[in-house]
Amino acid sequence: MLYRITWICFLFFSLHAPGFAQNTSITLSGVVIDAAGDAPLPYVNLMLTTVKDSQFVAGTITGEDGRFTLSPVKPGNYTLKCTYLG
Repeated sequence: MLYRITWICFLFFSLHAPGFAQNTSITLSGVVIDAAGDAPLPYVNLMLTTVKDSQFVAGTITGEDGRFTLSPVKPGNYTLKCTYLG
């Protein structure tokens, strides 16, 4: 009986373990600051595109404190384009 319980537990965890190890999405966050590095930039337009073909993935605008968050984003190689008028 103990052998059967051990075997069932082993099968359960071995079949489900690969699903726990992979991230299906990530959150990209940060702060946009000026070139001198001393002041955050508010209301900067951010656009995340793929490196391969520059396809649009996600976009946002920084807050008054220069902080931004892009979520959910699949793991991969991207380019983050920032535009600021002023």
